[in-house]
Amino acid sequence: MIKINKHTTAFSQALPPRLLDGAAVASLGAGSAQAALNPSTQASPRNTFAKLRNLLMPSMIALFAVFPPGPAQAAGISITPAGDQLDQDPILDVKLKPGQQITFDVFFDNSLDNLSTTRLEYDFTYDANELSFVQSNLNISNKFDSSGSLPTAGNLFVFHLFPSGDPGLAPQANFLLDQLVFVGNNVERSPGNGILDAKIINGNNVNSPLLGPDVTISTFSSNELEVQYVPGPLPLLGIGVAFGYGRKLRKHIKSVK
Repeated sequence: MIKINKHTTAFSQALPPRLLDGAAVASLGAGSAQAALNPSTQASPRNTFAKLRNLLMPSMIALFAVFPPGPAQAAGISITPAGDQLDQDPILDVKLKPGQQITFDVFFDNSLDNLSTTRLEYDFTYDANELSFVQSNLNISNKFDSSGSLPTAGNLFVFHLFPSGDPGLAPQANFLLDQLVFVGNNVERSPGNGILDAKIINGNNVNSPLLGPDVTISTFSSNELEVQYVPGPLPLLGIGVAFGYGRKLRKHIKSVK
């Protein structure tokens, strides 16, 4: 429970834990100002200001205790290759052949946060029918103290940590965080079905103070990607060979007849 300073008896009662009485705070300010400006009780303008400040300070402390300022919600994460628009659906597409290896670069940016990051975690979700997980190369820029990943079918959980009491990762601009390596399986031919094949979800950017509970600075997800197999055109030499073989075959058929 929060109590107004004992200097005033009119407002010494406890305040509700999650609610401030606006009228009481306003009354406190008005009454305190009137007492402070009473020439019979104050010797100088400086003393007047000091007493007014002292009487109003508990009210301000109570306000910040009940309604503390929240952290910035600015951190973000993204995946490259960013993809291209290969079909009509809004999801950007990445060209991939069956059996071909692909590396997704994961970038993190907390430059606009007002708290350092001591724990960062996310899920890289993917279509297990079209992609197979190979390996994760974590903490590429060596920003965190320790890192790890937990692969399951269709999902890769990744985390980065600092030990308890460490100040953590200070706000900084976009940097390469991880590299996630996959290989194409039954990659869908272009145009695709409009269903995403790779995305980061459940991103949590956390500050863990030495004393007190964890503070979730921000939650986020990444851009969405779809992998597609785009067959290339036949080379000119191959077309010429096929055409020549076709002519020979037709002549042979005529001669047989």
